[in-house]
Amino acid sequence: MENRIALILGLSSIVSVVLYIVGYTYLESFYDFFDVSLSELNFGFEEILVHSAPVVLESITDTWITFPLLFSTLILIDLPLIRIFRPLSFLGVAGVLVSIALLIHSAEDIGRMRASDERNNYPFAMIPPSNTLLQNLLESDGFPSLHFLARADGYSILIVNFFDSGSFWIVRMPDGEADNWIFSYHE
Repeated sequence: MENRIALILGLSSIVSVVLYIVGYTYLESFYDFFDVSLSELNFGFEEILVHSAPVVLESITDTWITFPLLFSTLILIDLPLIRIFRPLSFLGVAGVLVSIALLIHSAEDIGRMRASDERNNYPFAMIPPSNTLLQNLLESDGFPSLHFLARADGYSILIVNFFDSGSFWIVRMPDGEADNWIFSYHE
């Protein structure tokens, strides 16, 4: 009984670490699309863990991830029906490791794809009329719109979308310093 509890705790720890890595990779890829470092944002352990869910759910439908994981799990389970595969247990471990690597790679792709798809869906942001620099940018050609992306320590991160060209700017707006802007341009 004690061995089973230790086994369950060990496996749940491993699963938690893998889910954390997947969530971190997803978030890092998502915010990297906007040139925002994940270290700028204050994500807790649970928030990063939760962000692995869309990757896992989307990856379940991918046969190239699900099949090796299912096959490996069946080999590694110690059931009488499957004991004939016991000599192949090293393939089970290799299959699990390959599935984890594919899941992490998938997290990177899904994060970047979601960032690109959701770029125009963030809440619109309003700016005070005293911010002439951003007002001039928003009045330029290209029908730009201003969206709120995230909040970091001491500043807000905004997206300026230019719909005619598909390009966008990332603006970091410090608290209380309307004229201190940091820009990042993308095409």
